[in-house]
Amino acid sequence: MASNRFEKIGTIYSRITGLLRAGATKWENKPLWYNVYRAFPPLNETSFGSPVPDTPIRNIFYAEDKLRAKFHKDYRMLSAVRLDDRSTPSECQTFIQEYKALVEEKGKAEKDAYSEAFSPFQKKLKAEMKKQHPPEAEEVGFDSEESPRSEAAPQERLSEKDAKELYTDIFKK
Repeated sequence: MASNRFEKIGTIYSRITGLLRAGATKWENKPLWYNVYRAFPPLNETSFGSPVPDTPIRNIFYAEDKLRAKFHKDYRMLSAVRLDDRSTPSECQTFIQEYKALVEEKGKAEKDAYSEAFSPFQKKLKAEMKKQHPPEAEEVGFDSEESPRSEAAPQERLSEKDAKELYTDIFKK
């Protein structure tokens, strides 16, 4: 099949076989899966034009997936994770281990266990927010109930008639 370059004809196995027979690919460079496919061919040969089976796709959820989602929603300031370092668990994994210990060993309710396991992260989150918004900013009026605008006189709302008059006066000029 070295002469055929149209990818929709034949299977990947038949195309690789054709390349190997024609000498376009050396036997030493054949894909890893080739020998396994030859030894255990599929029951139904599939190709580009074959109909897609109508089998429902099962959702695969683990028990801790909802817990992870809630943690990521509540704690958005996650640090970077080194994927090659398996000795130190991620913050999320640390949280889940703490949560499981509270539920399984101490028999706490899920809601109480979540809030207790999340409290160190909540403290860390508050400390990080204080770094970003130092106390000097609160004196100016940020992060407090009194903002610089609250000292000014409240503005009155114009009636519809006054607003129309003002609008016409502005755009007549």
